[in-house]
Amino acid sequence: DSAENEVDRNKCCTLCNMFFTSAIVAQSHYQGKTHAKRVRLVLGETPSLPTPT
Repeated sequence: DSAENEVDRNKCCTLCNMFFTSAIVAQSHYQGKTHAKRVRLVLGETPSLPTPT
C-alpha cells in the first residue's frame, strides 16, 4: 500500500530521521543547514570546491 509509505513532511523528515511538532518547525528544518547537508550526503554530491586552474 503506497499510503503506508507516505509521510507528512510537516510531521517528520525521513531523510534526517527527525520529527516535528508543527509545520513551522518543519519549514525551519527544511531550510536549515542540517537538512541541506543531509540531502547532499544522500544524493552523493560533494560540496563544490573550486577547481585549480
